[in-house]
Amino acid sequence: MIQKEKINGVTLILEHRPFCPSVALCIAFNHGSRDEPREMNGISHFVEHMLFKGTKNRTAKEISYYAESLGCILDAFTGKEMTGIYARFLKEFAEPVCNLLTEIICYPLFNSQEFEKEKEVIIEEIKQSNEDDEDVLFNLFFHTLFPNTSLGLPIAGEIETIKKFTPEIIKKFYWENYTKSKIVISIVGDVEKDIYKRMAENLLLKEETTNKRETIKDIESFKICVKKKVDLDSVYFILGKKIFLKEEDKYALSIFNTSLGGCLSSRLFQRLREEEGLVYQISSFVDFYVDIVVFGIYFVCDKSKLEKTLNIVIEELIKLKHQKFTQKEYEIALNYTKGAIVIHLENPLNRSFNLAKNEFIYGRYFTVQEILDAYNQVKKEQVDSLTEKVLSSLKEFSIASVGNIDESYIKKILPKEIY
Repeated sequence: MIQKEKINGVTLILEHRPFCPSVALCIAFNHGSRDEPREMNGISHFVEHMLFKGTKNRTAKEISYYAESLGCILDAFTGKEMTGIYARFLKEFAEPVCNLLTEIICYPLFNSQEFEKEKEVIIEEIKQSNEDDEDVLFNLFFHTLFPNTSLGLPIAGEIETIKKFTPEIIKKFYWENYTKSKIVISIVGDVEKDIYKRMAENLLLKEETTNKRETIKDIESFKICVKKKVDLDSVYFILGKKIFLKEEDKYALSIFNTSLGGCLSSRLFQRLREEEGLVYQISSFVDFYVDIVVFGIYFVCDKSKLEKTLNIVIEELIKLKHQKFTQKEYEIALNYTKGAIVIHLENPLNRSFNLAKNEFIYGRYFTVQEILDAYNQVKKEQVDSLTEKVLSSLKEFSIASVGNIDESYIKKILPKEIY
């Protein structure tokens, strides 16, 4: 059973699982890195870190010790469109955990001493990410698709920007942007509603914010962006595009993605890894945002195999555009997608994130049965139509690459259908 209620300007969603002895709680804000001014890129991620660095009643160390004395796993995240604090705990500790989370959100100190230490921690985190070739690639891909927008910038920010932040800047940004109207509290497990209602009632935050999210409209993407790293033998590669999609098409797109490169039986995995032995890693992906969808194909291969790998990927896309998926491929992808979603949402924490994200994007929650029913209603003809739309022009695809190659080399080897 799911209950949804508006309390004190805050949206509260509870999914009752009486058979589950633990509780997953997510306090999510409809605010992420895409909502930052570009000159303040990384500030939302900085805020997330600072929320754990002391309140008016507890130091950072005391927050950690107290949470764990309650058997509570406490953490947070920052995404492109959502920031949140989450906790897993036993039902018997619900009230003290809720009180602690309320304290963290309503009474953060943004202490200057802790601030300087955490700034160094975040800089180390960025350095580590900058040495992770996959992280570098995906950041570069979003920059390629969404140049000159906050959506195209890395969530953690750049080191030079982080160095400019002060406790006063962080504090002002938090109180102006993290408001009640942006909050969803989603709880999954054996829940007692009154405890969480009191939590929502006690949140002392500003009601609204005047800051509005920048929407993606007719932004022209770059065609090719390359990060040359001479010490790499492998090339990390993405080709993909942004898609403006009707809400009802999201299920067909997920099935399309699964069959193309989302599982072991997918076309790309079978052709490029199993048959040709060209890659170890290849997959396709879709990321859903409130106003746009990102679709891409990601692979890693040796530089000497890049041209052949690219040609086969394009060959498969052209074949798919004209011939579509077979009935068997459609059925496998449909069942695999449904299974993966149900298994994923069986995890209470994943479900709490899902409830919050759907509330932000669609203004409602979906039961697991509703999700399954929606997939069961997708006919092969809808997937075929969606395939035609996504692959209508391969020249719309953008490319991001990390490795010991440059842009001129990519242009030289790209099939004519894409460049």
